[in-house]
Amino acid sequence: MFLSKDNGVRIYYETFGDREGLPLILIHGQGLDHYMFKKQIEKYTNEDIFLITPDMRGHGRSSKVDSLELMDWAEDINDLMYQHGLETANILGVSMGGVIAQKFAVEYPEKVDKLILSDTFAEINSLTEKLAAYSQVIGFTLFRIFPKQLRAKIIASAYKDYSPEVYEYFKKVTKKADFGQLVLSRKAINKIDLLEELEKLNKPVLVMAGDKILIKPAQKIAGSLPNSSLKIIEGSSDPSNMTKPTEFDKNVLDFLLE
Repeated sequence: MFLSKDNGVRIYYETFGDREGLPLILIHGQGLDHYMFKKQIEKYTNEDIFLITPDMRGHGRSSKVDSLELMDWAEDINDLMYQHGLETANILGVSMGGVIAQKFAVEYPEKVDKLILSDTFAEINSLTEKLAAYSQVIGFTLFRIFPKQLRAKIIASAYKDYSPEVYEYFKKVTKKADFGQLVLSRKAINKIDLLEELEKLNKPVLVMAGDKILIKPAQKIAGSLPNSSLKIIEGSSDPSNMTKPTEFDKNVLDFLLE
């Protein structure tokens, strides 16, 4: 299905589960698509949860764009909710999806029931953070000249110690990715600066991070939120929903259904 915007942008999405169930929007990571949530789709629909799983603009089957800001993504989520008649929903974002979820939550707090953030960050402030952020822009720019097979193999190699399914997914999605769009999306992500605004967000929030990466950013986020819990997933890396799905799903379902 597609959400068609007034400016011609089209957002591809799929829905799963009973429309009368608990609404949950799943927001994927950078360079990926809604299919990264395959295991969650299979499991959560058995828990009376209604899922909306978009490909964010610049990714998957959604439109390519000439410019991109965090607010564009937040408005897309808002429009998806409107299309389905949802006044409020639960929002789950992983990695880049966590950045988008935070932006949506501070812009539309009245539309958030519960917020789940995994393997993400709320600011790029220190020199180390800035160097890491802009090295991503440089990396995606360089990858544009690599043969598709080579860049897919390089990126997927980071997941060779996890399941073959995860490794093959990253190979497949990287081959299809438009690295020009990834440069735009990374530049948009690098503008995030939401810690102070999160302090005003009085919603239940679950913050998760794998113990191999992004623990300090997760601690910053949880420390800024007035009503949050922090879970560190042992042996996990970004994205935790794929690298440690059992632990990830237990945390999510306990939080959503409590």
